[in-house]
Amino acid sequence: MYRKAILLCILVLILVMVPSVAYGEITQSNIQSPMPSIVSKVRQVTATVYVSHRTIPLNQSLIGFDGPGPSQAETSIKALQPRYIRTDVSFQATYNGKLVYNCTTGSWNPVLLDKSVAGIRAEGASPELIVDYTPSCLATALPGQTVPPQDIQYLPPDVGRDQALWSALVEKMAYHEIVDEGVRVFEVWNEPDWVFWQGGLAGYLTLYRVTSLALEAAAEQAHVKIEVGGPALANVKGTMDTSWLDPFLHMVAVDHLPLNFLSWHLYASDPDSGPNPIISHGLCMILQPNPSTNPCYYNPDLYTGLYEKEAQQARAALAPYPTLHPKLWIDEWNINGGYDRRVNTSYGAAFVLSVLQDANSAGINRMCYYNVWNSGHNRFDNTGVLNPSLTPKPDYHSFYFWHELTGPSLKVTTTPSQDPQGHSGGTGVIATVPRSGMIRIAAYDFKPYDPSGNYGMSLPTHSGVLLDIKLAGLPNGFYPQVAFSTAARGPVLLGESAAGDHHPASIRLLLPDDGVAMLAASKGRAPSSFDTLSVVIISIIIALILLVAVAIFIFVVRRRLHVRPVE
Repeated sequence: MYRKAILLCILVLILVMVPSVAYGEITQSNIQSPMPSIVSKVRQVTATVYVSHRTIPLNQSLIGFDGPGPSQAETSIKALQPRYIRTDVSFQATYNGKLVYNCTTGSWNPVLLDKSVAGIRAEGASPELIVDYTPSCLATALPGQTVPPQDIQYLPPDVGRDQALWSALVEKMAYHEIVDEGVRVFEVWNEPDWVFWQGGLAGYLTLYRVTSLALEAAAEQAHVKIEVGGPALANVKGTMDTSWLDPFLHMVAVDHLPLNFLSWHLYASDPDSGPNPIISHGLCMILQPNPSTNPCYYNPDLYTGLYEKEAQQARAALAPYPTLHPKLWIDEWNINGGYDRRVNTSYGAAFVLSVLQDANSAGINRMCYYNVWNSGHNRFDNTGVLNPSLTPKPDYHSFYFWHELTGPSLKVTTTPSQDPQGHSGGTGVIATVPRSGMIRIAAYDFKPYDPSGNYGMSLPTHSGVLLDIKLAGLPNGFYPQVAFSTAARGPVLLGESAAGDHHPASIRLLLPDDGVAMLAASKGRAPSSFDTLSVVIISIIIALILLVAVAIFIFVVRRRLHVRPVE
C-alpha cells in the first residue's frame, strides 16, 4: 500500500512540474498560422541578426503620448510604460460653470489640471505640462486686431500692463504642481507658429522670457530642479521653420534663459504637398475623402526619414549656440493630426515602428505620440492608439513591441539592402537581447505612399515579403522560434532549427505589405511566454502542496493501521 502511495505521489509531481497547455505551452494541437499561407506575389528579404554584435539599448523614452485618456484606458496605456504624457494647463478653462482663474481676485483653481496629472500618473507616465491658454481678462489683441470669441484664449496675456498678473499666475500654478503633484517638466505654449497663438513671433519671444522666469522662480522657491522648454512649433510645412527657431534660440542664448528641451511637432503626411490639397495650410483632412479619387491627405513626400532629417535641422540650428544643450523632443507626431483612414490599419502600425527606429537612430531624446484614444466625438478624431471602445488599434501593438525590445540592440543587415525610412520604404528588422537571454525581434514592412490610393481603404493582397531571419553567432544548440501575434491569445510556434558552427538558426515568415510581427527565439524548449518564471513558481507551489497532502495521508493511514479496536 505504501508503495502505491509513493508511486502515485511521484506521478503527480511529474505531471505538475511539466507545464501544460493550460499554462500556454506550445504544442502541435494549438499552433496557429500567424501569416497568410497563399499570396500571388512576394518579395524575398534575408535579414541576418548578429547575436554577438551588441550595442546600446533602444530608447524607451520614445514611448510617450498626448493625453491622458479616460480612466478606463489606464491599464492599457500603463502596459506600454510611457515615459511622458503631455497635457494643457488651460488657464482659460471653466470648472462647474466657473472660470478656473478669477480675474478679480487672481485666484486659480487647480482641480481640472490636477485631475489630468492624476490620470497621467495612473497611466504610468510623468506629466509634461503645456503652460497655456490665456484667461479672457488677460487677453490683449494687437492694434487693429480682431479675433472671434472662441480664439480669445490664443491672444497673448498683456505682458505690459498685466505682466505681473501673468507671472504671478504661472508661478502659482507651477509651485502647486511642483510641490503637491511632483511635476518637473513645463513647456511654454503650444504651436505658437500656428492658429493657437495670435501674438506673432515677437509676442511669443516675450511670452517665453516672462513665463520661463516665472517657472524657474517657482522651482527655486520649492528648492527643486525642473525642465523648461519650447517652442512646440507646429511645423505644418513639413520642414523645420527656422524663421521662428533661429530668433528663439538667439534670445535664449543671449539672455541666458532656461531651455532644457527643444520641442516641435511632426505629422509626416503634410497635405499641402499632396496630390489633391483642396484646402491649404494643412487642413485638407477636415473634408470627407472621396473614395473614387486619391484622398487629399495622400502625400507622395511622406516618408519616415523626415524625423531624422528634422533632428539634423534642429542640431544645425543649435550649432551657433554652444552654451545650449537641450534635449530634442518631438511631443506631437503621427501620420496626420486629423481624419486619416490609414491610422486605423496595419499601415499605422508599420508607420509607428518605422518612425521609432528612425528616431532612435537619429538620437531624438523623447517623443509623444498624438494621442491616447479616439474619443469618437467627431469623425476627424481618429488619431489615438485606442478605439472609442478603448480596444487597441494596430499601432498600439507596435508601441508594445518596442516596449518589449529591451536589453542591448543587435546588429542587423538585410539582403537585398532595405531602407524602410526612405521614400520607397522597405522591410525593417529590430533585434535585442534582454536579461532573460531570449532574443526578441520586431519585423515590419512599410510602404510610405501608394499613388493608387488603396491604403486606408483596403489592404493590398497581391504582394508581401517572405522574410528569412538568420541568427548568426549562436552557440550550437536547438532553437525553437515563437511569434507573438496580435490576433492570437498566446505565442505561436513558427518552427525549429538547429544552430551549428556554420549553420545559423533561422526564422522564416511571411509579412504582408504594411505587416508587423514580434518574434522570439531561445535555446532549448520553446517558452510559453516572454516570462515563464510565473509558471515555474506556480508549479513548485502546487508540488509542495501535494507533497504535504500525501504526507498527511500516509500519516493518517499509518495511525489507523496501528490502532487496534478494544474487544
